[in-house]
Amino acid sequence: MSLLRSVKDPAGTVAAPYDPELHYPNPWLALKAPHNAYSDYHHERADRLLSWMAPHVEQDTQAITRMRAFERRQPSFQTDGGEVYTHRPPDSPKTRLMYRDRTGNERVLVDNFTPSMEYPDVYPNGFWVSPDARHVIYSDADPVHEGGAALHMVRTDTGAQVGAPLLDAQYPSGSWIDNRRFVYALHAPGKIRSWEHNWRLHMRTLGADGTFVDERLHGPERASGSSRYDFVPGPKPGTVTILSYSSLLNSPQSVDVVDLDGNGGGFRIQREADKALARVRPGPRQPDGTRRMFVLRLDRRSRHAGRIVVVDPPARPGRRPRRRQVVAGRRGDVIREFEVIDRGPDRPPALALSIRRHGAEARVDIVELKTAAPWRGGLKAGRRWTPELDGAQPIMSRRRRDRIKGWYGTIASMTATRGDGRGGLDIEYAARESVPHRLYRMDNLDRNTAPRVVAGPSTQAARAAGVPAVDVTLHRPRVGLFRRTSLHLVRPQGIPAGRPVPEMYTAYPYYFLGGHNLNFTPYAATVVAKGIAWAGHPVFGSGARGFHEATGEHRHARRRALREMRAALRHLDQVPGLAGRSRRTGFFQSAGGMTGLDAYRHAPEEFRSLFFNRTLTSTLTRDRPSQAAHMLVDSPLDRRAGYAQSGGIREAVRKPPENVVFTLGSSDPRIPDHLVRMTAAAFDEARARFFGDKGKQPGGTYLIEQRGSGHFPGGNEQAVISTVAGFLAGRHQRPAPAANTNLAPNLPGVRTPANASPPLSRAATAAFPARRAPAAQSEVGLLASRGLKPLHSLRQALRKHLSAVTDRHADRRADRQVTARITDIGKDVLELSRQKGPR
Repeated sequence: MSLLRSVKDPAGTVAAPYDPELHYPNPWLALKAPHNAYSDYHHERADRLLSWMAPHVEQDTQAITRMRAFERRQPSFQTDGGEVYTHRPPDSPKTRLMYRDRTGNERVLVDNFTPSMEYPDVYPNGFWVSPDARHVIYSDADPVHEGGAALHMVRTDTGAQVGAPLLDAQYPSGSWIDNRRFVYALHAPGKIRSWEHNWRLHMRTLGADGTFVDERLHGPERASGSSRYDFVPGPKPGTVTILSYSSLLNSPQSVDVVDLDGNGGGFRIQREADKALARVRPGPRQPDGTRRMFVLRLDRRSRHAGRIVVVDPPARPGRRPRRRQVVAGRRGDVIREFEVIDRGPDRPPALALSIRRHGAEARVDIVELKTAAPWRGGLKAGRRWTPELDGAQPIMSRRRRDRIKGWYGTIASMTATRGDGRGGLDIEYAARESVPHRLYRMDNLDRNTAPRVVAGPSTQAARAAGVPAVDVTLHRPRVGLFRRTSLHLVRPQGIPAGRPVPEMYTAYPYYFLGGHNLNFTPYAATVVAKGIAWAGHPVFGSGARGFHEATGEHRHARRRALREMRAALRHLDQVPGLAGRSRRTGFFQSAGGMTGLDAYRHAPEEFRSLFFNRTLTSTLTRDRPSQAAHMLVDSPLDRRAGYAQSGGIREAVRKPPENVVFTLGSSDPRIPDHLVRMTAAAFDEARARFFGDKGKQPGGTYLIEQRGSGHFPGGNEQAVISTVAGFLAGRHQRPAPAANTNLAPNLPGVRTPANASPPLSRAATAAFPARRAPAAQSEVGLLASRGLKPLHSLRQALRKHLSAVTDRHADRRADRQVTARITDIGKDVLELSRQKGPR
């Protein structure tokens, strides 16, 4: 406890978000420093843990290196002048930005393309090609600063840079309006840099002589000063469509068309008050030069399954635009993304819908549009079908009633292409544990033509590199009388019957347009290859929410997520072939940190270990102060916000899991390192307060601080994650210590169990007064060496030590802690005396 007290500042506070007179306690200010007593202790502890794991880390590093060496080519963006795409060649660590003209000649525009923290290993794009393909603007960022990207412009015919880069730009947003104008957002000068705040609109205009001018734009009125932007070309020449939102995943969006030429062509498509998430794509250009706008809306009318609405610009300024629904999401489906496919001037366009079911079942639906009466918007849905993706990961359903329509994994991205001149489609697909990224191409939209694989490893190549063959089963345990939750269980093939399989259980908040990342992840594939079953559970959206959402209409989201998690865990206990809670590890990462805190607080008995990988476990407020994971808040409103986010670790009174591991291997301004340290310190303090050493044996808290870049871990970091996961699941056993090895050097003569390495073990007697500690240690050691023939001698010795301690520590809480600590020491000494016998 003294180790925690050394980094705890009782006077440390930060201001509350709305009341300048109210302050949050922030007792762990010293943890902001990279080197402090608590972190230094855990560095040594992590080194001891990883030292004997070094051979396993090396093996996993080699396996992950092979898996990261697969070719990956992402869907191309095609125009009349050529196409631009990203490509990572086989056995290369670098992703290249490529241009191909209409004659087939290729040019490398960027040799090492790193647009931001969301680098191409995970998310695509980060570049924008002009309609004539003469210029490309791409994003380049230090991975540490996700909000501070630099925009570069290059000529595709020569690859030469045009002008100086634009600094402090917003990623991943920008758009060419025509061949001359590009709209983007820059960070407001003089403001504190934040990932989501203080963006201003700008436009770059190219001249005929190759020069350009950057100027400020005044966009639509915003409901929030922290809005971010997405841009697409508008319905009329000289207009741009702007989507503004305060959070990428779970906030409503406003959609406005802004006239850049001042011709009165601006209008509003959607207000933020409509509380609808949206995506916008422009349709093909019509004979009069205008475009229809296709808007994906996830709103109450669609029951959050999504619907595509066609928007025609108003005939005269001041009139309302005309809206007509053409496609609605089917029951159980969520339309996540869509593309508009130009099929030529004499045919209506088609739609490609990226569908997600149950959080982890994905497919692409093609919808042909037909001409309809003007009062129906001029378009209506025609034939609809799902093209087969050869080699995709199949799913089995545990219940006959649960129909499977797609494949396990994700549609990473897709783009419309020219195809054979009548429209085509590029589709990138992956499955987290079993199928590396593959690029499929449809050269025509014929229902009888299957997409062909044009890039990515074959199944044989993936298996040769160590990617496991798996079976995926959809489970739908009942949560209530009328509701079920979805759970995907990924099990490695070839496990002998009768051998119980340990589990990795992952719960991640599932947003409607967002969701947990199911792109191919080498460390997840390596974990499954060890013979561990991975249970992926997309719980109701309850992750990183802001102050308003924590106290507003979404305040019940985490309670619902906890019910779903408990139902899934009870169901897993009954699945044949699994080892159950005795060998179950809870794995929580990123925005799933709040769900992990709920697992620790409300269901710790369901897990043997908990693993937190770069989790968000602090309160988000308007001014974004950094909070400890266990807040004491006086204001009822702020208390609701604080505990809605933190989970109230101080209130945890159940026995914690055997091991709690934190890894913080990436640099992410949204999740600073010290916030993870604060959470680990709160865990340690809660364990010591309520359970003492009993809650730490034989495991404890591990804080593993790696040095990497990007929110998504790099190769060696992934190896550490997979090795530690194998250790928690029992696949990597700690070697037994040598005889008479003393793992608690501050207690001479007292042995601890073979696997004991509790947190704070270096300060096991730190609760004793400084002047009394040496005498207390000597006497306990003397009692242990003599064997303690009569039991009453032990009791007398404990009373003596307790009296000496409580004379100096009058606080009742300290009394309980010291009593529990000395009692445990006495039990160990008594056990030794029984083993040795009286002398």
